[in-house]
Amino acid sequence: MISMSRIEALGPEKNAQLLEAEQRRLKTLDPKSLEAKELKKVIGFRKFYIRRVNLDAEIDYHNHMYQELQKINSGSKKSEQEMQQFFLQAHQEQARLAWLKKQPHYMLKKQDPDGEFEALNNKYFDVTQVPINKLTPQMVKARKKQLAKELGFMLENPDSPITNHELPNPNSDYGVNNAVEYYRSTQQVLDLKLKISQNNQQYKNNPTMRNELNRPLFQELRDHYQRLGNSEKIDKAIDRRMRFVKQQQDKAVSRVSKGGRVLRKLQQALNSIGRGGRSDIRALSRHLDDDQELAMEEAKEDQEIEIEIEAAQERERGMEC
Repeated sequence: MISMSRIEALGPEKNAQLLEAEQRRLKTLDPKSLEAKELKKVIGFRKFYIRRVNLDAEIDYHNHMYQELQKINSGSKKSEQEMQQFFLQAHQEQARLAWLKKQPHYMLKKQDPDGEFEALNNKYFDVTQVPINKLTPQMVKARKKQLAKELGFMLENPDSPITNHELPNPNSDYGVNNAVEYYRSTQQVLDLKLKISQNNQQYKNNPTMRNELNRPLFQELRDHYQRLGNSEKIDKAIDRRMRFVKQQQDKAVSRVSKGGRVLRKLQQALNSIGRGGRSDIRALSRHLDDDQELAMEEAKEDQEIEIEIEAAQERERGMEC
Protein backbone atom coordinates (compact mmCIF):
# COMPACT_ATOMS: atom_id res chain seq x y z
CA MET A 1 0.00 0.00 0.00
CA ILE A 2 1.43 3.38 -1.01
CA SER A 3 1.87 5.98 1.76
CA MET A 4 0.92 9.66 1.77
CA SER A 5 4.57 10.62 2.12
CA ARG A 6 5.40 8.81 -1.11
CA ILE A 7 2.48 10.47 -2.86
CA GLU A 8 3.57 13.91 -1.68
CA ALA A 9 7.13 13.24 -2.83
CA LEU A 10 5.91 12.74 -6.41
CA GLY A 11 4.48 16.24 -6.66
CA PRO A 12 1.16 17.40 -8.17
CA GLU A 13 1.89 16.87 -11.88
CA LYS A 14 3.07 13.28 -11.54
CA ASN A 15 0.20 12.44 -9.21
CA ALA A 16 -2.29 13.90 -11.68
CA GLN A 17 -0.88 11.70 -14.46
CA LEU A 18 -0.94 8.59 -12.28
CA LEU A 19 -4.47 9.39 -11.08
CA GLU A 20 -5.77 9.51 -14.63
CA ALA A 21 -4.13 6.18 -15.49
CA GLU A 22 -5.37 4.52 -12.28
CA GLN A 23 -8.93 5.68 -12.85
CA ARG A 24 -8.85 4.11 -16.31
CA ARG A 25 -7.41 0.93 -14.82
CA LEU A 26 -10.12 0.79 -12.15
CA LYS A 27 -12.84 0.66 -14.80
CA THR A 28 -11.40 -2.59 -16.15
CA LEU A 29 -11.36 -4.37 -12.78
CA ASP A 30 -13.97 -6.36 -10.91
CA PRO A 31 -15.21 -3.90 -8.25
CA LYS A 32 -15.19 -6.69 -5.66
CA SER A 33 -11.61 -7.75 -6.35
CA LEU A 34 -8.81 -7.06 -3.88
CA GLU A 35 -6.89 -5.13 -6.54
CA ALA A 36 -9.84 -2.83 -7.16
CA LYS A 37 -10.25 -2.13 -3.45
CA GLU A 38 -6.56 -1.32 -3.03
CA LEU A 39 -6.55 0.84 -6.13
CA LYS A 40 -9.54 2.82 -4.83
CA LYS A 41 -7.58 3.65 -1.70
CA VAL A 42 -4.61 4.87 -3.72
CA ILE A 43 -6.90 6.96 -5.92
CA GLY A 44 -8.48 8.44 -2.79
CA PHE A 45 -5.06 9.39 -1.41
CA ARG A 46 -4.02 11.04 -4.67
CA LYS A 47 -7.26 13.01 -4.91
CA PHE A 48 -6.85 14.16 -1.31
CA TYR A 49 -3.29 15.31 -1.98
CA ILE A 50 -4.12 17.11 -5.24
CA ARG A 51 -7.09 18.82 -3.61
CA ARG A 52 -4.93 20.15 -0.78
CA VAL A 53 -2.30 21.39 -3.25
CA ASN A 54 -5.00 23.23 -5.21
CA LEU A 55 -6.46 24.76 -2.05
CA ASP A 56 -3.03 25.94 -0.91
CA ALA A 57 -2.52 27.53 -4.33
CA GLU A 58 -5.91 29.22 -4.02
CA ILE A 59 -5.01 30.63 -0.61
CA ASP A 60 -1.70 31.94 -1.96
CA TYR A 61 -3.45 33.50 -4.96
CA HIS A 62 -6.02 35.41 -2.91
CA ASN A 63 -3.42 36.54 -0.38
CA HIS A 64 -1.30 37.84 -3.26
CA MET A 65 -4.27 39.60 -4.88
CA TYR A 66 -5.14 41.15 -1.52
CA GLN A 67 -1.62 42.48 -1.02
CA GLU A 68 -1.43 43.90 -4.56
CA LEU A 69 -4.85 45.50 -4.25
CA GLN A 70 -3.80 47.22 -1.03
CA LYS A 71 -1.01 48.99 -2.95
CA ILE A 72 -3.43 50.61 -5.40
CA ASN A 73 -4.36 54.22 -4.68
CA SER A 74 -8.14 54.36 -4.89
CA GLY A 75 -8.13 58.14 -5.13
CA SER A 76 -10.80 60.45 -3.75
CA LYS A 77 -13.78 58.96 -5.57
CA LYS A 78 -16.10 57.35 -3.02
CA SER A 79 -17.26 54.55 -5.32
CA GLU A 80 -13.64 53.53 -6.00
CA GLN A 81 -12.86 53.50 -2.29
CA GLU A 82 -15.91 51.32 -1.66
CA MET A 83 -14.90 49.10 -4.56
CA GLN A 84 -11.42 48.60 -3.15
CA GLN A 85 -12.78 47.65 0.27
CA PHE A 86 -15.31 45.31 -1.32
CA PHE A 87 -12.71 43.37 -3.29
CA LEU A 88 -10.25 43.33 -0.37
CA GLN A 89 -12.93 41.66 1.69
CA ALA A 90 -13.75 39.28 -1.16
CA HIS A 91 -10.14 38.08 -1.37
CA GLN A 92 -9.96 37.67 2.40
CA GLU A 93 -13.16 35.64 2.42
CA GLN A 94 -12.11 33.42 -0.47
CA ALA A 95 -8.77 32.67 1.19
CA ARG A 96 -10.68 31.85 4.37
CA LEU A 97 -13.07 29.60 2.44
CA ALA A 98 -10.17 27.67 0.90
CA TRP A 99 -8.68 27.20 4.38
CA LEU A 100 -11.99 25.91 5.71
CA LYS A 101 -12.18 23.43 2.83
CA LYS A 102 -8.87 21.97 3.96
CA GLN A 103 -10.26 21.09 7.38
CA PRO A 104 -11.54 17.56 8.06
CA HIS A 105 -15.33 17.41 8.14
CA TYR A 106 -15.51 16.41 11.80
CA MET A 107 -13.33 19.38 12.76
CA LEU A 108 -15.23 21.78 10.53
CA LYS A 109 -18.47 21.02 12.34
CA LYS A 110 -16.85 21.84 15.66
CA GLN A 111 -15.04 24.96 14.44
CA ASP A 112 -17.95 26.38 12.44
CA PRO A 113 -21.06 26.41 14.62
CA ASP A 114 -22.32 29.63 13.00
CA GLY A 115 -22.30 28.30 9.44
CA GLU A 116 -19.45 30.45 8.15
CA PHE A 117 -18.42 27.82 5.62
CA GLU A 118 -21.88 27.55 4.06
CA ALA A 119 -22.30 31.33 3.87
CA LEU A 120 -18.91 31.84 2.18
CA ASN A 121 -19.33 28.85 -0.11
CA ASN A 122 -22.69 30.14 -1.34
CA LYS A 123 -21.08 33.50 -2.22
CA TYR A 124 -18.04 32.15 -4.04
CA PHE A 125 -18.59 28.60 -5.29
CA ASP A 126 -17.32 27.76 -8.78
CA VAL A 127 -20.45 27.65 -10.95
CA THR A 128 -18.86 25.20 -13.40
CA GLN A 129 -17.85 22.74 -10.68
CA VAL A 130 -20.91 22.63 -8.44
CA PRO A 131 -22.92 19.43 -9.09
CA ILE A 132 -26.39 20.04 -10.48
CA ASN A 133 -28.04 17.94 -7.78
CA LYS A 134 -26.33 20.00 -5.05
CA LEU A 135 -27.48 23.39 -6.33
CA THR A 136 -30.28 25.13 -4.42
CA PRO A 137 -32.24 28.35 -5.03
CA GLN A 138 -30.59 29.82 -1.91
CA MET A 139 -27.12 29.12 -3.34
CA VAL A 140 -28.05 30.68 -6.68
CA LYS A 141 -29.46 33.76 -4.96
CA ALA A 142 -26.33 34.30 -2.86
CA ARG A 143 -23.95 33.72 -5.78
CA LYS A 144 -25.89 36.06 -8.07
CA LYS A 145 -25.87 38.76 -5.41
CA GLN A 146 -22.08 38.59 -5.19
CA LEU A 147 -21.70 38.60 -8.98
CA ALA A 148 -24.04 41.59 -9.30
CA LYS A 149 -21.98 43.57 -6.79
CA GLU A 150 -18.69 42.72 -8.51
CA LEU A 151 -19.93 43.72 -11.94
CA GLY A 152 -21.76 46.75 -10.60
CA PHE A 153 -18.53 48.20 -9.20
CA MET A 154 -16.69 47.51 -12.47
CA LEU A 155 -19.38 49.18 -14.57
CA GLU A 156 -19.39 52.19 -12.26
CA ASN A 157 -15.59 52.48 -12.44
CA PRO A 158 -14.57 51.04 -15.84
CA ASP A 159 -11.27 52.95 -16.04
CA SER A 160 -10.15 52.36 -12.48
CA PRO A 161 -6.90 50.47 -11.83
CA ILE A 162 -8.89 48.48 -9.28
CA THR A 163 -11.19 47.27 -12.05
CA ASN A 164 -8.18 46.28 -14.13
CA HIS A 165 -6.84 44.37 -11.14
CA GLU A 166 -10.08 42.43 -10.69
CA LEU A 167 -11.07 41.67 -14.29
CA PRO A 168 -11.86 37.95 -14.79
CA ASN A 169 -9.93 37.99 -18.08
CA PRO A 170 -7.26 40.69 -17.62
CA ASN A 171 -5.52 39.86 -20.91
CA SER A 172 -8.58 40.66 -23.02
CA ASP A 173 -8.40 43.78 -25.16
CA TYR A 174 -12.05 44.45 -24.36
CA GLY A 175 -11.56 44.89 -20.61
CA VAL A 176 -14.87 45.58 -18.87
CA ASN A 177 -16.85 44.57 -21.97
CA ASN A 178 -15.30 41.13 -21.73
CA ALA A 179 -16.13 41.06 -18.01
CA VAL A 180 -19.79 41.80 -18.77
CA GLU A 181 -19.96 38.80 -21.09
CA TYR A 182 -18.10 36.65 -18.56
CA TYR A 183 -20.51 37.54 -15.74
CA ARG A 184 -23.47 37.05 -18.06
CA SER A 185 -22.36 33.51 -18.90
CA THR A 186 -21.72 32.84 -15.22
CA GLN A 187 -25.28 33.82 -14.40
CA GLN A 188 -26.63 31.75 -17.28
CA VAL A 189 -24.80 28.68 -15.98
CA LEU A 190 -26.49 29.16 -12.61
CA ASP A 191 -29.93 29.55 -14.18
CA LEU A 192 -29.48 26.54 -16.48
CA LYS A 193 -28.20 24.25 -13.74
CA LEU A 194 -31.02 25.22 -11.42
CA LYS A 195 -33.60 24.61 -14.16
CA ILE A 196 -32.10 21.21 -14.94
CA SER A 197 -32.17 20.35 -11.23
CA GLN A 198 -35.83 21.37 -10.99
CA ASN A 199 -36.68 19.30 -14.07
CA ASN A 200 -34.90 16.31 -12.55
CA GLN A 201 -37.04 16.58 -9.44
CA GLN A 202 -40.31 17.33 -11.18
CA TYR A 203 -39.97 14.57 -13.79
CA LYS A 204 -37.98 11.97 -11.86
CA ASN A 205 -40.62 9.38 -12.75
CA ASN A 206 -40.84 10.48 -16.39
CA PRO A 207 -37.34 10.17 -17.87
CA THR A 208 -38.56 10.75 -21.43
CA MET A 209 -40.01 14.17 -20.60
CA ARG A 210 -37.08 15.00 -18.35
CA ASN A 211 -34.53 14.25 -21.05
CA GLU A 212 -36.52 16.13 -23.67
CA LEU A 213 -36.60 19.24 -21.51
CA ASN A 214 -33.00 19.02 -20.35
CA ARG A 215 -31.32 18.22 -23.66
CA PRO A 216 -31.33 21.82 -25.01
CA LEU A 217 -30.42 23.13 -21.55
CA PHE A 218 -27.32 20.93 -21.46
CA GLN A 219 -26.33 22.22 -24.89
CA GLU A 220 -26.61 25.81 -23.68
CA LEU A 221 -24.65 24.85 -20.59
CA ARG A 222 -21.80 23.46 -22.68
CA ASP A 223 -21.73 26.64 -24.76
CA HIS A 224 -21.39 28.82 -21.66
CA TYR A 225 -18.73 26.51 -20.21
CA GLN A 226 -16.70 27.07 -23.36
CA ARG A 227 -17.10 30.84 -23.10
CA LEU A 228 -16.06 30.86 -19.45
CA GLY A 229 -13.03 28.72 -20.21
CA ASN A 230 -11.88 30.68 -23.25
CA SER A 231 -11.63 34.46 -23.19
CA GLU A 232 -11.23 34.57 -26.96
CA LYS A 233 -14.74 33.18 -27.46
CA ILE A 234 -16.11 36.07 -25.41
CA ASP A 235 -14.07 38.57 -27.43
CA LYS A 236 -15.44 37.11 -30.65
CA ALA A 237 -19.00 37.54 -29.36
CA ILE A 238 -18.24 41.20 -28.62
CA ASP A 239 -16.77 41.57 -32.11
CA ARG A 240 -20.01 40.28 -33.64
CA ARG A 241 -22.13 42.69 -31.63
CA MET A 242 -19.96 45.67 -32.49
CA ARG A 243 -19.92 44.72 -36.19
CA PHE A 244 -23.70 44.66 -36.20
CA VAL A 245 -23.95 48.17 -34.76
CA LYS A 246 -21.32 49.33 -37.26
CA GLN A 247 -23.39 47.85 -40.12
CA GLN A 248 -26.42 49.80 -38.92
CA GLN A 249 -24.29 52.90 -38.79
CA ASP A 250 -23.30 52.43 -42.43
CA LYS A 251 -26.94 51.85 -43.44
CA ALA A 252 -28.04 54.99 -41.64
CA VAL A 253 -25.41 57.08 -43.40
CA SER A 254 -26.69 55.96 -46.76
CA ARG A 255 -30.42 56.47 -46.20
CA VAL A 256 -30.92 59.22 -43.63
CA SER A 257 -30.38 62.80 -44.68
CA LYS A 258 -30.32 64.09 -41.14
CA GLY A 259 -27.33 61.98 -40.45
CA GLY A 260 -25.74 64.03 -37.72
CA ARG A 261 -28.26 63.21 -35.05
CA VAL A 262 -28.58 59.57 -36.06
CA LEU A 263 -24.82 59.08 -36.22
CA ARG A 264 -24.49 60.42 -32.71
CA LYS A 265 -27.09 57.93 -31.53
CA LEU A 266 -25.36 55.13 -33.37
CA GLN A 267 -21.98 56.02 -31.93
CA GLN A 268 -23.49 56.13 -28.43
CA ALA A 269 -24.93 52.68 -28.98
CA LEU A 270 -21.60 51.38 -30.25
CA ASN A 271 -19.77 52.79 -27.23
CA SER A 272 -22.39 51.46 -24.83
CA ILE A 273 -22.07 47.81 -25.84
CA GLY A 274 -21.19 45.92 -22.69
CA ARG A 275 -21.86 48.90 -20.44
CA GLY A 276 -25.62 48.70 -19.94
CA GLY A 277 -26.55 50.34 -23.24
CA ARG A 278 -30.05 48.97 -23.46
CA SER A 279 -31.81 52.36 -23.58
CA ASP A 280 -29.42 53.62 -26.25
CA ILE A 281 -30.12 50.63 -28.46
CA ARG A 282 -33.87 51.11 -28.08
CA ALA A 283 -33.55 54.78 -28.99
CA LEU A 284 -31.47 53.79 -31.95
CA SER A 285 -34.21 51.48 -33.18
CA ARG A 286 -36.74 54.33 -33.11
CA HIS A 287 -34.42 56.70 -34.99
CA LEU A 288 -33.99 54.12 -37.73
CA ASP A 289 -37.74 53.96 -38.48
CA ASP A 290 -38.23 50.75 -36.50
CA ASP A 291 -35.86 48.84 -38.75
CA GLN A 292 -36.97 45.19 -38.51
CA GLU A 293 -33.50 43.72 -38.55
CA LEU A 294 -32.30 45.87 -35.70
CA ALA A 295 -35.49 45.22 -33.74
CA MET A 296 -34.78 41.49 -33.92
CA GLU A 297 -31.20 42.04 -32.80
CA GLU A 298 -32.39 44.30 -29.99
CA ALA A 299 -34.54 41.48 -28.61
CA LYS A 300 -31.48 39.27 -28.69
CA GLU A 301 -29.41 41.95 -26.97
CA ASP A 302 -32.06 42.36 -24.27
CA GLN A 303 -31.71 38.73 -23.36
CA GLU A 304 -27.92 38.85 -23.39
CA ILE A 305 -27.50 41.88 -21.12
CA GLU A 306 -29.81 40.72 -18.34
CA ILE A 307 -26.92 40.52 -15.92
CA GLU A 308 -26.05 44.19 -16.57
CA ILE A 309 -29.60 45.29 -15.85
CA GLU A 310 -29.75 43.06 -12.80
CA ALA A 311 -26.49 44.58 -11.57
CA ALA A 312 -27.86 48.10 -11.90
CA GLN A 313 -31.10 47.15 -10.20
CA GLU A 314 -29.23 45.43 -7.41
CA ARG A 315 -27.26 48.58 -6.70
CA GLU A 316 -30.42 50.71 -6.78
CA ARG A 317 -32.07 48.41 -4.25
CA GLY A 318 -29.03 48.48 -2.02
CA MET A 319 -27.69 45.24 -3.49
CA GLU A 320 -30.62 43.22 -2.18
CA CYS A 321 -31.63 40.31 -4.38
